[in-house]
Amino acid sequence: MCGFGVSAARAGDAWADFRSDLIALHEKLTEGKPLRVEQGEVLSFKGEAAKGFSYQDLDYYDPASGRLISHIRRSPGWPYRHYEVEVYIHDAAGRVIRDYAALTLPWQLERPVRTYINLHDYPGELHAFRQFDGSGEIDYESCVGRLNGQKIKMQLESIDVGPKLRATPEYQACFGRLPMQPGPYLKPH
Repeated sequence: MCGFGVSAARAGDAWADFRSDLIALHEKLTEGKPLRVEQGEVLSFKGEAAKGFSYQDLDYYDPASGRLISHIRRSPGWPYRHYEVEVYIHDAAGRVIRDYAALTLPWQLERPVRTYINLHDYPGELHAFRQFDGSGEIDYESCVGRLNGQKIKMQLESIDVGPKLRATPEYQACFGRLPMQPGPYLKPH
């Protein structure tokens, strides 16, 4: 199973399209623009199945603000063999308001094994995000910061969240403004 009750077969085409859209978004945000690119060293994947595959991490930053625009893990000899693609969208204040990721196995690039859409909110002194997979299913929720002068840290797998928890004031303060579905963000933009 991939994500929250979504089989790999069902998710396959949608997740492949999500990955393609995410690569296109990365290109739109980086091509022809002044960037600072940090390149990691070339490393080899571990494990028998990945033997012979290597990767290099590249982080793309806006040089004026220092904001991370995207992260790519790719084959060093094949610049368009992306194993991981992450893209970050910021608001005017520089905070991440949504981010996307698609992860593939090095020998199966067209079929992501994981996809993420993280929608962020900053109510008061809190930073919360709700994570969906590329099929629109809630996968994870996180909230950290201060609420009414008290430290709060909630890290919730989707299976742990039910109606009783959703009704609590703490949960509502953290996640109450975040959508329960990714809606238009299911297509990276």
